[in-house]
Amino acid sequence: MLETPILYLAFNRPEDTALTFSRIREVKPKFLYIACDGPRKNLESDYIKCGQVINIINELLDWHCEVKWLVRKENLGCGKAVSKAIDWFFSQVEYGIILEDDCLPNNSFFEFCTDLLLRYRDNKRITHISGHNNQMGIWRGGYDYYFSRVVNIWGWATWRRAWDSYRFNIDGIDKISDHPNAHLFPVSNLSDVIDGTIDTWDTQWLFVNFLNNNLTISPNINMVENIGFSENATHTNFVAPGYLMKNRSGEYTFPLRHPVRFGFNQFADLHAAAYVFKIVRPGFMLKIVNRLYKYFKIAI
Repeated sequence: MLETPILYLAFNRPEDTALTFSRIREVKPKFLYIACDGPRKNLESDYIKCGQVINIINELLDWHCEVKWLVRKENLGCGKAVSKAIDWFFSQVEYGIILEDDCLPNNSFFEFCTDLLLRYRDNKRITHISGHNNQMGIWRGGYDYYFSRVVNIWGWATWRRAWDSYRFNIDGIDKISDHPNAHLFPVSNLSDVIDGTIDTWDTQWLFVNFLNNNLTISPNINMVENIGFSENATHTNFVAPGYLMKNRSGEYTFPLRHPVRFGFNQFADLHAAAYVFKIVRPGFMLKIVNRLYKYFKIAI
């Protein structure tokens, strides 16, 4: 039985819920928090699907655990539904794992998060643990994970002490502009959040961590697959990006190999800016570094 608390976030995707909640069922968390956003107004299919999601979770929830529900009667939207659910989660736990209904983890994801949540619980500079890797198969550094500025939220974990710095309503593009690594931050995303063009919560989390130069943890092996790319999705209603197919996926063996130094992997962050956010061109140096790995298997 998994001792680490889990927050499971669901909405109107019964098929995805059946798959992803089954992975939670395999590890049988002792403490389980389930937050479901409500159906959108005048959308009958939402009322049906949201009900199906709750029924599926109840059917699969067949182990003894402490479970708490937060079920919305009305739709809050992606931004507030998720951020307020995380607020609710950390009002009751010190640390935990957050998993959305379209994020399919492997079993090592839960042990990976648990190991690092305990290892770094008192290191206030480290604020986020990702289960997703976006480096297209390139191993960064000589250990099982590296430190980054990027927050990957397809399966992740954090502490209450870190989430306390989160703000849903933000401004401060000027603060990012003055940052020495501003070229690595997706400023256009932040602008869209501030003016209401995008309803999301994760850009704000990236903003807080980036601005404060917090260290986030990214694995060198991808442990979480996003299965939510479809025309019915809110933010992933397009074909999955090509870089996902190149990621190195698999299970970890334990104990983990931990980095001995605390610092950002500059090449990893530049790679994310170029191939994930697409806000900079890859550049000569990054291409050379990536090719060195490809041909000589050098961990950079």
